[in-house]
Amino acid sequence: MSHVVFQHIPDPAVTLAYVAEMGRVLRPGGWAAFQVSTDPAVHRVPGAAARLRWRLVALMRRGPREQEHPAWLGSAVSLSELARVADGAGLALERVLAAGSQFTTLLARRR
Repeated sequence: MSHVVFQHIPDPAVTLAYVAEMGRVLRPGGWAAFQVSTDPAVHRVPGAAARLRWRLVALMRRGPREQEHPAWLGSAVSLSELARVADGAGLALERVLAAGSQFTTLLARRR
């Protein structure tokens, strides 16, 4: 089970590799529940005004620094690409909740 982890990985290929690894390590009939972001808008670098506000807040030590850094912003994965990787890894996606959101949750079972 993984919740609010994969959305923070800056490269979607790394997230997809983890999904493939789930298929490799699960025994037949085993399941994995995990959450990914499928909303690319959440991971875009914001406009100049928001970046300036973030920097001012960080300078005042009232918030995190480097919020525009890829490691902070994370990445979204394509649901169709995720389904392709899961299928190739022997996983059947049994449930997909909140598709198109930052909190897309999936239940996959090893065939």
